[in-house]
Amino acid sequence: MKEIDIEKLHELAGDKAAELESELRNFVRLLRREFELKTFFEDPAVETEGKMKLLNDIYPRASGFFRDLVEFLIKEDLVKRIGNLSEAYSKLISRRTGTSFADVVSARPLSEDELGKIKEYIGKGFRLHLEVNQKLIGGYRIICEDGMYVDISLAGFLSELKETILV
Repeated sequence: MKEIDIEKLHELAGDKAAELESELRNFVRLLRREFELKTFFEDPAVETEGKMKLLNDIYPRASGFFRDLVEFLIKEDLVKRIGNLSEAYSKLISRRTGTSFADVVSARPLSEDELGKIKEYIGKGFRLHLEVNQKLIGGYRIICEDGMYVDISLAGFLSELKETILV
């Protein structure tokens, strides 16, 4: 089976490495959230052109480098491994920059002030990957590369309350 050389990918991305990392992480999140979409992109019976048309519809402002990478993964039947690729790519960037990544999932877009407070809370040396998920109802979750997990969302609170009541 073919392998993607993460080091070479990073080298080719050049000054667009952070943008590619973000695009990959967003695409992986989408595929994890939407099973039908994941199945569509992984189905070898679906033509590459159809998959690329849908990708362009979903991400009309995606970089050419991201589109080319996804097209390559489709043609080589490697889309199933995009989650591992994204994770390895983020870890490579972490090693090279001396930073870590933190996924911040919020119920709505966060203000600069809120982002500043999150950065202050988790400390320096983190690259934030932002995602909006209205199912949180309010608040946010932080999931750091090193395993730290903080959930101060309303959905998390309600889930804890439910568990407390049912015990």
